[in-house]
Amino acid sequence: VFPHPKRELRRRHEQALSEADAVFAVSRPLLAEIAALRPDAEYLPNGVEFDRFGKSTVRRGAESPVTVHLDGGDLEVEVGEDLSVSLTGWAVPVYRGELADEFLEELRAAE
Repeated sequence: VFPHPKRELRRRHEQALSEADAVFAVSRPLLAEIAALRPDAEYLPNGVEFDRFGKSTVRRGAESPVTVHLDGGDLEVEVGEDLSVSLTGWAVPVYRGELADEFLEELRAAE
């Protein structure tokens, strides 16, 4: 997926970890993997657009409702024949962020 050798990606990853002001891991295995470099890293569960996830899963043949397992409990995503979505269960926004303009410029320049 990435156009760089794995060794270079690993080096850049470790550099980013060491230079970042704050580090968040979106899964417990990732948190454990970076614990040696960043014992101050925080666990922030991975966010999902549940309606898109549910529609995509049902379109690929899964039965509705689709159950999404979260740290705080399960969420059921009911997908109708018209692809309307109904969510039932525990789910609350936990974080909203914004990427810095400078970072976005770098991403655009790298394309």
